[in-house]
Amino acid sequence: MKGITSVVVVGLITGTFVASYGDSPFTPSHLVGARTLPEPTMEPPTTPKVGDEQPPRDPFTPYSIGPTKGWSYDDLTPAEQAVVDRGIATNSEAVHAAFDAATIQQAQVAATEAAAISLGVSDLWSIGVVP
Repeated sequence: MKGITSVVVVGLITGTFVASYGDSPFTPSHLVGARTLPEPTMEPPTTPKVGDEQPPRDPFTPYSIGPTKGWSYDDLTPAEQAVVDRGIATNSEAVHAAFDAATIQQAQVAATEAAAISLGVSDLWSIGVVP
């Protein structure tokens, strides 16, 4: 009798130990009927309803400020007008053009790296492709 009790106790402890690690053949009740999510792919995203599509926004166009007209130069204080005048005198268009060129170059590098990753190539230089 003592041997049978020991076997039952050891069996209960082992069963509890195995079940606590999640290797149980039982499905938890909160997962019954749950739909599994598909694996992520490199395919373009889908739109759930036809007509909800939005064209991609050009990243180099400014956002709209809305229905207000914004500020005019005459609405600024003399100190603010001095700051604006100093900005106009420093040729900010050249700075913006240089920033646009650098952004376009970095976008091309990012697209190249994303394509290499999706193809499973970690280093383009190793296969003779110069990005």
